[in-house]
Amino acid sequence: MTAMNLDLATAGHSRVRGTISICLSGIVLFFSACDSNKSDDPDEQPQPVARGFGFSWPGHPDNPEGILEFFTEIEGMTDAAVMSNCSWRDDAAGGSDAGTIPNAAILIATSASTYDYLPVQVFGWRSGTTLLLNVPADSTNSWTNLATRELFREMVVQFAQDYSPPYLLLGNENSSYYEQDPVDYLNWVACYEETYSAVKAVAPSTSVGVVFNFEHIAGNAPQVGFDTPCWDALTVHDFTCLDLLGITTYPFFTYATPQEVPDDYLQMLLDRIGNMTVIITETGWPAETLGTLTPPWITSDQAQVDFINRLPGLFSHRDIPLVNWLHLYYWHGTGSAWEVFGSVSFYDADNAPRPGLIAWNGLELVR
Repeated sequence: MTAMNLDLATAGHSRVRGTISICLSGIVLFFSACDSNKSDDPDEQPQPVARGFGFSWPGHPDNPEGILEFFTEIEGMTDAAVMSNCSWRDDAAGGSDAGTIPNAAILIATSASTYDYLPVQVFGWRSGTTLLLNVPADSTNSWTNLATRELFREMVVQFAQDYSPPYLLLGNENSSYYEQDPVDYLNWVACYEETYSAVKAVAPSTSVGVVFNFEHIAGNAPQVGFDTPCWDALTVHDFTCLDLLGITTYPFFTYATPQEVPDDYLQMLLDRIGNMTVIITETGWPAETLGTLTPPWITSDQAQVDFINRLPGLFSHRDIPLVNWLHLYYWHGTGSAWEVFGSVSFYDADNAPRPGLIAWNGLELVR
C-alpha cells in the first residue's frame, strides 16, 4: 500500500479544535445565565464506561447554531461524555489572550451539570508543525519561552481551580512534536511537570495527563507514514506526574477492516505504562470515502457498526473508564484531514443518523 504520510497533528487541530472559539463568548454566557487494572474481587460490581464525543454539533465547525441541539441530544444519552479539545488560547496565532481560559473550555465545563455529561478537557498548543507559543511579551515560538510557560501554567491552574475538571489533558498527540523537535520536547515536559504540580495543589481530585496517538507512537501504521516507533516521547515523562494517559486510536490506519483488529491491539502500549489509567479521547471508523482520497481501509456504515462491535474485545484487557467517538455530527470541512476524518461521525452531511448511532447507544462497555 502507498504511504499517505498523514500529518495527524494537523488533522487533529483541523477536526474540532481551534475553530470552536467562534462566537463562543456569547454562547458561554447563554449556557452559563496511579491502579487501573480490572478488579479480581468477585463481589465488586462492574461499572459502566463513559461513552462520549468530541464537541461536534450540526454544521460544525463554522456554524454555531446547532450547539444547543448537540447538548440536548447528549442529555438523552446514558453515561455520556463530551470532550473539548481546543487551543490553550482563543487567539491561537497571535496569543493576545494568552493566560485567559478559552471559551470552549468554559462552555463544556459549565454545561456539564445542566446536560448531564462527563466533561473532558484537552488544551493543545500546536497546529501541525506550527507551534502556538509566541506571546506579546516574547515572540519566541518554543517551550524555551518562559513568559509562555508562566501564562500556560496560570491559565491551566485557574481552569482547574474554577471548574475542578475530572480529566485534564495537556497537549494533544504529543509524540508528533517529539518527532519534530526532541530537544524542545524536553522543555515541554518540564513545563508539563511544573503545571501538573500547580494543578494538583488547587484541584487534587483532577486527573492530569497528556495525549498520544497510539498508531504514531507505536509506529505500526506505515500506510499513513507512521513506520517508526517513538516510545521515548512517553518514557521521558516522570510517570509520577501522569495520573492518566489519553489515547487517540484509529485502527483503520493499520487494518483494512474492523474484523482484522486483534484484541491485543493496544498491548504494546499497556505493557509500558504499568497500572496507569488510560482513557480513549478519540476513536472511530470512517463511514464514507470523501474527496479524492483512495484509502487502504474500507469505508461504510456497516464498517462503523462492525468496529463498534469490536470495542468490548479491544478494551477487555484494561480498566478504561472513558471511550470517546471522534464526532457525533459530520465535520463540514475541506482538505486531507477532512477526507480522512470528516465521516467519523454518527450523522451524515445532511444530518441523517447513521446505523452506528444505534449501535453506539446500545453498546455495553463495563470496567
